[in-house]
Amino acid sequence: MTAKKPSRKWIYLVFGIVIVFGTSVPVPLPLTPLKRVKDMWEVIEALPDGSNAIGGLETASWNIYSMKVIWPAVWHQLLRKHIHVITWAASVDEQRIKDELFTKIYGVADLKDSPLYGKEIVDFGVVGTDVQQGKEVMLEDWTVMIKIDRYGNLLTDYDKLPMMKTFKGLSKADIWFSRINDIPLDRYLQTKAGKDILVCVADTWGWALHNQYYSAGIIKGMVMGIKEAGQYEILEHYVGDAYTYLLVEMLTGVLIIGGLLIGGASFLYKKYRLQVPSTKSTVGRP
Repeated sequence: MTAKKPSRKWIYLVFGIVIVFGTSVPVPLPLTPLKRVKDMWEVIEALPDGSNAIGGLETASWNIYSMKVIWPAVWHQLLRKHIHVITWAASVDEQRIKDELFTKIYGVADLKDSPLYGKEIVDFGVVGTDVQQGKEVMLEDWTVMIKIDRYGNLLTDYDKLPMMKTFKGLSKADIWFSRINDIPLDRYLQTKAGKDILVCVADTWGWALHNQYYSAGIIKGMVMGIKEAGQYEILEHYVGDAYTYLLVEMLTGVLIIGGLLIGGASFLYKKYRLQVPSTKSTVGRP
């Protein structure tokens, strides 16, 4: 007579408990962040509070879900250090994605409604290819090519956009968040401006090329994908979606490996019992 197999509902129940536990209880993870992730956190942490940053958000319609998880991990540090950020979009689709991201980060439907708008962040909106390629002429003065922000405010209206008073051009950016296709130009412009902190935040699709730039010292740090964003949140002591997903993945992996080990041990034990003859006495039995 064979033993009755356990119902699958118990397996589903255990996995359900792991997922609920992982998403509700911030258990410390015994993980050491990758060097490139730690490098990026450290270069931002070393910046004086209130430094300037230019943010090229690497977003596209196919990676919006992952980027909405990855970017908040980094943005938490920017907010904590009151870093002044100027950002723009390369297309209408990218602007829409960026709006969704900022709604999640700043908790407002429209960025202009945030009390930090104009003080710690300014959005130039959608800019044309000529503007992106004309970054060099904006090293000292944005208004050579861009006169107003996304909402029609003059960049020289320091009452509405007070951070622009000390952030008048690209050369004033202490750190650049570069896109994969902009890294060569951005590095050249940084060198010309006497700056050298170039970093990247992206999905895993461009890992190979990003890593070449990092290995060559062209970019000082990077965060690639949700797993690395979870490592960044560990450094930042911030429990966001990336940390939660990383925790659930680790607990699920432990559960699967534990199940395999228990199942394997049970199989070997049963096989051993079948091969070893019984030592029970048969004396007196008919």
